[in-house]
Amino acid sequence: MKTKKKRIRIKLRDPGKLLRAVLALVLVIALVIAVPKALSRTGEGKIKLSQYPLLKSTLETAGIRTSRSVRGGFTAENLTTQKCMLGGCVCIAFEIPSSKGEPLFISRDIKITDAGGLSIASPNCLMLSSTGKHTVSVSYLDYSATMEFEVVPPTPDGLYAKTLLINRYSAVGETYVAGTLVVRDDVEYAYGTEDGVSRLEKETAQALHDMLDAALAEGYVLYALSGYRDYNEQKELYAEAGGSSQVSVAPPGSSEHQSGLAIDISWGESYYYLSEDMEDTAEYSWLMEHCFDYGFILRYPKGYERITGYEFEPWHFRYIGVDAALEYRDLGCRTLEEYCAEPRNQ
Repeated sequence: MKTKKKRIRIKLRDPGKLLRAVLALVLVIALVIAVPKALSRTGEGKIKLSQYPLLKSTLETAGIRTSRSVRGGFTAENLTTQKCMLGGCVCIAFEIPSSKGEPLFISRDIKITDAGGLSIASPNCLMLSSTGKHTVSVSYLDYSATMEFEVVPPTPDGLYAKTLLINRYSAVGETYVAGTLVVRDDVEYAYGTEDGVSRLEKETAQALHDMLDAALAEGYVLYALSGYRDYNEQKELYAEAGGSSQVSVAPPGSSEHQSGLAIDISWGESYYYLSEDMEDTAEYSWLMEHCFDYGFILRYPKGYERITGYEFEPWHFRYIGVDAALEYRDLGCRTLEEYCAEPRNQ
């Protein structure tokens, strides 16, 4: 049995009706093309200001021309996609863009009311600490919306091998070691080369040697203080420091020292004593200018404690590889959480 095909007839006697039909078809095609693009910009769209008087008043006070609606919404400031690496930090803002794309109005006074299974690093930042797709509810004044995120685990090799994020929100297992651990006899270790903390991942140890040699050539004497610590050593240190009642020592599995990619560097006469005062020295300034050239970054900078989860440590440097460190510097990143929130080509 043949099925009958339905035909749509357009009567040519009415030119207006034909024009309306053509316009309707064009509109349907435009919607089919535009809607997926709009959905990919989750959280942004047209806001009917009559429903949000407080937002309307705030925008008018800021000099934004408002009528019945305005285009804008929530944006992930350090992402260009909605896919994020496990453990990365995403900061959300409310933005009204201009026709050219620049923000006419922006506010970071955001409230996250439903983290969708994700950790909240600060009032307007999310720590992406669990894999999978998540719906996050956010609000600004009397306006609220949802944002969609997909958290993917880091690639085990390539560029990500050295940039693996380890923090309170993204811990590693008891047996995790980044690679082959070695001790370099040509590196000045404060505790000597017989101590276990003198071990470092092989590539990291070479980079440390090169960096300390370059510093010495310019008159700066730097010492390697503490490198690798295994899970059990960190567990003991954590307990001795007071466990969950303190924030200066990382829980076991959450310390970068377990990776073999982190090194505490000291200098001066009291090189066993670590303090924030080390920031006010020529040695620190030299490291902050040159560490990227050798693949290192300052891991816990001042003013970013809410993102890293740790206090400022001017002595703690993390090896992520030269290519990644230079990109990190050129992008203006201040934390590894920021850097890892944006997937990059390997």
